[in-house]
Amino acid sequence: GYQVNKAALLRDCRRANPLKALHFLLGVHWEEWSRVLYYLVFPLLYPEVGYGQFIMTPKRKRNSFFAPEFLAGNIGLEPLEELRKFKVGNESAGDLVLRLYCKTYLPTLLAQEDKMSMAHSVESRTPLCDNRLVDLALGLSHEVKLHGSQLKAIPRAAMRSVLPPALFAQPKRGFPTPFARWYRKEPLRSFLGDLLMSKGSRDRGLFKAAAMQKLLERNRRSRTDTLRDYANANCLYSASMVELWFLTFIDQKPWKQ
Repeated sequence: GYQVNKAALLRDCRRANPLKALHFLLGVHWEEWSRVLYYLVFPLLYPEVGYGQFIMTPKRKRNSFFAPEFLAGNIGLEPLEELRKFKVGNESAGDLVLRLYCKTYLPTLLAQEDKMSMAHSVESRTPLCDNRLVDLALGLSHEVKLHGSQLKAIPRAAMRSVLPPALFAQPKRGFPTPFARWYRKEPLRSFLGDLLMSKGSRDRGLFKAAAMQKLLERNRRSRTDTLRDYANANCLYSASMVELWFLTFIDQKPWKQ
């Protein structure tokens, strides 16, 4: 269901059958291009992205984002090496993406599903994770599952005679939180700035204060809600959660401006 799968299939087709790749490429919808290109082009600059994962701080950007003392304490740690462990022989890009998402991304979604639903006394179910459906999906090729350049081609075909036609014309929609818009408005705008630029946060030595200030200003000035805005806001969100975690469990004191 994610555009990364289209990028993976394009890479596989490009090597095996360039004409088929071109045909598939022409079927990519315009609203999908930004994400498909992200996974096709950015690996040339940031190899980590080639594994189909969204990377907030690729290796080439870490020196400008993290504080020197933090980087010095993590010499030898390379997340890309962890991703490489998932690769098996000369498997296709599609199979690699599928394995990575099953082993890394899916467990985090299921943990959120279980914890968030139970925290609010909701009996949540994930029917598409039924063992038989998962086994069926794992046994099908990317080309079959993306037939006609359609995400979720098989469920679409199965339900076309049952559901209203208008549903099949809708673009892919996940459940993104509009952090970029929220962080431009009060009270979150001031809260986020005061938290990340506080003396305690700067003294902690995790992130460069100049980098945090740049991210905050970029988000405040922006009037769009693009993929770049979403990526920028995700960095702010992650940094703020790390700082709040330290305040709660390490400092063990309420945050004050």
